Amino acid sequence: MSAIFGTVANFWDELVGRTGGPFGIRFILQPLVASALAIRDGVKDARKARRPFFWTILRDPTRRRERVEEGLKAISRVIVLAAVIDIVYGVVVFGGLRPVQTATIVLVLAIIPYFFVRGPAARIARRWMARPSPREHPKPSSASPVLAAGANPGAVSVELSSRRTGMSFQRTRMSADRTLMSVIRTALSLISFGFTIFQFFAHLQGKELLSGGTHAARNFGSALVFLGVAMLIIGIVYHLKFMLGLRYTRSELTEEGLIHSQSQFPVSFTLVVAVLLLFIGLAAIASVAFRAGPFG
Repeated sequence: MSAIFGTVANFWDELVGRTGGPFGIRFILQPLVASALAIRDGVKDARKARRPFFWTILRDPTRRRERVEEGLKAISRVIVLAAVIDIVYGVVVFGGLRPVQTATIVLVLAIIPYFFVRGPAARIARRWMARPSPREHPKPSSASPVLAAGANPGAVSVELSSRRTGMSFQRTRMSADRTLMSVIRTALSLISFGFTIFQFFAHLQGKELLSGGTHAARNFGSALVFLGVAMLIIGIVYHLKFMLGLRYTRSELTEEGLIHSQSQFPVSFTLVVAVLLLFIGLAAIASVAFRAGPFG
């Protein structure tokens, strides 16, 4: 019995020790990425009126396998990255593999955040979409004419064209959000791999496991971090400039009576995630450049 308790205690100590060892930033970045993917898929579930993700897995045996495979496929890259980093950590720190601990890390950092966040995200998105809007039923005015049945076909055609043009602004806004998402994915990959490379060689140098200089590899990792942050800054600035121009054009067309502008532009959660990731990237820069900050 004492041997079992000793094994469990050693397992727990090595597992908890990962938070303060090399690659500690993964305990922030990987759950954040998994949660962001869960929010994205939760919003999709709300738009398609699908049943809650985790509830379906628990209560619907006919669709359980389908939903589990769907979720694992959505976070497959996060799972692979979490496993690879933990394998490298085990080889460097313990001198061998720790498969059970690696599986636990993958479960905690990738699978659990995704599976538990997707359902609540879908519920919040569903309530947000169902909330009443004061512009949902606008009063008749010169900017929003109401056409009676049997109206002139030409007037009907003009009215439909005006509404389609107004809806195209929403489609353009969502396209801009998708573009920013691609920037976030690329920047996150650069920052994560750059910081991992830097920490890996810094740890090897500290343990005196490598002979010779490691400056080239560490400088390469630092360059990736700087490049990821710079790309994120450029993407955020470009997104803001584009959205301001889009809003200005929409206001001009509304004032001229060419569109109705009844639908509002909601808060861009993609932009919020980009700004949060920017702060994390700046903290990573402070760590690799000045050995300061939360990751130093």
